[in-house]
Amino acid sequence: MSRMLDETKEKRIIERRRKNRISKISSVAMPILGIVMLFLIWELWVILGDFPTWQISRPSLIIRSMLEDFELYWPNIVRTFTSILTGWVAACLIGVVMGALMANYALLGTTLTPYINLLCTLPVITLVPMMYVFMGIGRDVIIIAIILQSFAIVTMNSSTGFMNVPVMRIELMTSLRATKRQTFFQCMFPSAINNVFTGMKLSAIFATTTCVAAEVNGSTVGLGALVIEAKTYVRTDQMFGSILFIAIIGVFFYMLSDALEAVLVKWKE
Repeated sequence: MSRMLDETKEKRIIERRRKNRISKISSVAMPILGIVMLFLIWELWVILGDFPTWQISRPSLIIRSMLEDFELYWPNIVRTFTSILTGWVAACLIGVVMGALMANYALLGTTLTPYINLLCTLPVITLVPMMYVFMGIGRDVIIIAIILQSFAIVTMNSSTGFMNVPVMRIELMTSLRATKRQTFFQCMFPSAINNVFTGMKLSAIFATTTCVAAEVNGSTVGLGALVIEAKTYVRTDQMFGSILFIAIIGVFFYMLSDALEAVLVKWKE
């Protein structure tokens, strides 16, 4: 049996690599193909339905607007992107630290868990109008809203990961006379890292939606504000163009989390 396995080892490695390549190509090609098909159906539907451009825009006109009016979109893209980046990074750092503290100090975890769950379920966007009244119109309100909405989901996933570390691993570290710090960084954190990244991915979605919603509510700059401005002037091509740029930013942050996980978590199957 061992000899047979050795003889087929190289063949199995080549086959596994081939399947991985096909999987990676498919993961990129199939979504692109799906988007192209969706846009073609959309284009035909609008043309055959003879809809006016102010009511619904064709994908070809939307893409043309995104390219020709890029100078209009660019400052709003930068504002939305940097707001999400700032709030999301802060939320991830705060969430991981709070998750670790809640997992290591039971009293703190018991005290904060209801509030974390409340923030996970409460749409923070409902508080944004009051925040604008209290703090004034500005970028700070948007970033704070992103942090409030995003860090809770990171905290919840991180603390779940830290608290679900197999007991045998903790006992092994104890038997080796590891300090609490060594146990956390060499055992608990590596064991919970997948949960941490799951929280980061979900928080990227929360950060994007919260940022745009906050911009819609009171900002004069950003893709959310541009959607409202385009609506005012009945520019459906710009409205859809702004929405597509928002979608691209949201996908970017989700894929960034995925890429960081692939780089840092080498042992993941």
